[in-house]
Amino acid sequence: MEILVEEEYGWKYWLWKIDIDEWSEIEAYFKEVVSPEEFLCGNVQKQFLGKWTELVYEEYQTFLNNRFYDGIAHVHMNDDSWIQEKEETPSAEGFVL
Repeated sequence: MEILVEEEYGWKYWLWKIDIDEWSEIEAYFKEVVSPEEFLCGNVQKQFLGKWTELVYEEYQTFLNNRFYDGIAHVHMNDDSWIQEKEETPSAEGFVL
């Protein structure tokens, strides 16, 4: 699956490709990584499985606007990191929040 990731409120943008086919497994894995109280995103390529490709903002927006992803996430600290699966029928923002 391919997940668009915003790191630390726009500091970096990523395309995360992970070899897991079930969304529930990706969501559980993500929550496991970010759940420790001391979690602070420092190096996504070492903290998470999968292949991480850094995107410039314009590339990130192209993926987002054209819906070329399976999900979207934000990583920063344990209390503000989240992941959301893409809807089949998008809301105005593309997600049910």
